[in-house]
Amino acid sequence: MTNTVNVLEFLTKLDSNLDMSINSFQEINKNKISDLEKLYELIQQNSRKMFKYLNCLKQLEVLYFTNDANFTDGSQFIHSFDMDPVIYNKNFKKRFKDDIKISVNLHKLKKAARNKVIESTETKTINLLESTNISPNNLNLPVIKNLKDMQPIFHWYNGDNFYKKGIYICLSPGFYSRVPFPNLFSALHPNFKNNSIPCKFETVEACTNHKKKISEIYNSALRECTYVHKKEKFAKIGSFYRCNRESFGNHESLDTDMDFINISDIKRILMYSLSDSLLSVLWYQNKFKDGNLFLTNIDTC
Repeated sequence: MTNTVNVLEFLTKLDSNLDMSINSFQEINKNKISDLEKLYELIQQNSRKMFKYLNCLKQLEVLYFTNDANFTDGSQFIHSFDMDPVIYNKNFKKRFKDDIKISVNLHKLKKAARNKVIESTETKTINLLESTNISPNNLNLPVIKNLKDMQPIFHWYNGDNFYKKGIYICLSPGFYSRVPFPNLFSALHPNFKNNSIPCKFETVEACTNHKKKISEIYNSALRECTYVHKKEKFAKIGSFYRCNRESFGNHESLDTDMDFINISDIKRILMYSLSDSLLSVLWYQNKFKDGNLFLTNIDTC
């Protein structure tokens, strides 16, 4: 009798603990998980242990109910899941194992592995950029012994259920971006400012409503907004400050413009783009606190 009481007490506590665990799991934030390898491992471990618990319950049911005289009509239950024949059947174990298989994208696991490699290599904390003290901010960068040890900056990705195929860049461990290829418009073009600046009203609806009010107040025509609204793409603006061939980057003239580009132009282009990339990494490492960051539409407002 003592053993039966202990089992009942145990299962009563288990039921209560499971309720609390389920409620807690439903309430916690399931986003922003940076260690996907650890997530995969814990899901598998927890799933296996849960199935062991189900087997233990099955043993109790077999012990107390399958040969019980109270079930003379053959309706004795084998495991409580039998109350729902859709859930439980002779293939329950196989179906359970199939259900708990978690498909983790290989590219995420590979990225996590690469992050571990970077963490294991020598790193340097930088507080001085050229002659500028950036404290209290700093940069943590891996150290190389030979310039030729560096890997190419751009990589092609075939895409998955979350991220579109295209060219991607890793700016810092945990900081990834899809590289856009927007059409460029020369500052010499009469409408070069169109779609180059975010609209202060953010959405098309809010902007249109505001312009309607202005037109009604001044009894004037409804003016068109040339700024960029949410989900609209930015236009890239070329200038002589960036490159002598101001149109370099325009899709229609790209092949022709390439013939006029020299090392001096490339140096200035990289001066802008690489220094801005470094500023982005400085921001990510010092101000972004939410784990990994994947940017896929950086040319969209």
